[in-house]
Amino acid sequence: MKNIVWFLKKPVLPYIIIISSVIISFFYYHKHIAGLPSSDLGPKITSALAIAHKQPAYFEADGNMPKDSLTIVNGCTVTPFVLLLHYPLTALSNCSTKETWFIIQYLLFAACALFTIAFTPGPVRRYVQCFAFVAFFVYSQYWFIHLYAGQVHILYAFLFFLMYALKALKKEFLFGLVVAITIACRPLFLPAAIMLLIWRNRRSLQGLVTGFVLLFLFTVFTGSFSYWLEYSKAMKLYSLQMPAADSSHPEIKFTAPVTYFPPCGAAQADDTVILHKIAAGRPGGLARPLQSYLLRNNILITNTLFYVLISFTIIAIIIFFLRQRNRTISTEQLLCAFFIFYIITEICTPAPRGPYNYMLWLFGSFLIIAKGNYAEVLLLLLGLSLNSDHPYIHHGREWGEVLMMVAGISLILRRHKLPREKMNVNPFTIN
Repeated sequence: MKNIVWFLKKPVLPYIIIISSVIISFFYYHKHIAGLPSSDLGPKITSALAIAHKQPAYFEADGNMPKDSLTIVNGCTVTPFVLLLHYPLTALSNCSTKETWFIIQYLLFAACALFTIAFTPGPVRRYVQCFAFVAFFVYSQYWFIHLYAGQVHILYAFLFFLMYALKALKKEFLFGLVVAITIACRPLFLPAAIMLLIWRNRRSLQGLVTGFVLLFLFTVFTGSFSYWLEYSKAMKLYSLQMPAADSSHPEIKFTAPVTYFPPCGAAQADDTVILHKIAAGRPGGLARPLQSYLLRNNILITNTLFYVLISFTIIAIIIFFLRQRNRTISTEQLLCAFFIFYIITEICTPAPRGPYNYMLWLFGSFLIIAKGNYAEVLLLLLGLSLNSDHPYIHHGREWGEVLMMVAGISLILRRHKLPREKMNVNPFTIN
């Protein structure tokens, strides 16, 4: 009996549970890989190849059309840096590309699983992590949708885990370096850099600056600077996607061709059944109703800066209260702020939020369960439950994410108790 109690208190069993569930999931979905259209993977591969051949990467290429006049986006929405990460796949066949990409997705998924248990204190919290990870992520429809659509949000979730691990292990320089890389992967990580400037740490700032210098040299070396300008232009056009869907304004002309990654091999007999699990994309939480209201009043705002200012205003309010409540900030509060600010910026981005975005909550869920109080954990679990399909709950996913964000903001604003010897520190430091 003592041996059983000892075994349950050790993290060995939680590791076994989550890794086994990931492996089972891998083999289950691998059977259907031939039937996955991977619609968002195709444009990434095509655009990565376009960069190598100095062709437009975010617009439909036309030899008779000057590059400056391109107006038809091709469906690619990731940064040039992420496109270049896809470049090695361009040398593979369709089947090999899809297979390699599928394996990489699961390696990142398994890494997130390992981080989840490794940085969760106490046996009780570890088993709650196991339950949440398996029930709400491994076997949720959203992970399948992520695979189905050929998305890369699992990379962003992994980057959150990596930042937390480096920060927890006091690897400040590497932490700052990774923050710079995350911003290159997706500019929505930019509030993370702002947090580092407010709560200063010399080594982290050195890593951040070094990361930006290395990324600049990488951009020059790969000749991809012009593609950042093209990316910015394409994102402004994507800001018209939602009002174009419910408006007949002549000023709005949004065209995005639908591209599917070519199928490979023979599909399984039950692919038709499993593919029906796919859920439709959801609109952004804030931008669509705001844009619709403006359009009904004949106001057309296409400048993405307008929506960026909204998100930064919300973030500034949270930072203000955080500075009022705490003289310093803990690692979990800092990373939770990174995460919540990212989600706020994503919600304010005038573009559809597909169900695959839910995979980012792998990190938010881990952090709240590992470091939150009972109320925050309960709010999170309730929010995760609402994110599942509920035929009698209207907008369950949206309400669920609201509860999850409330739990995260509560963790951020919780008073941080300092040891007596650290009471007289710089008010803007990280503990």
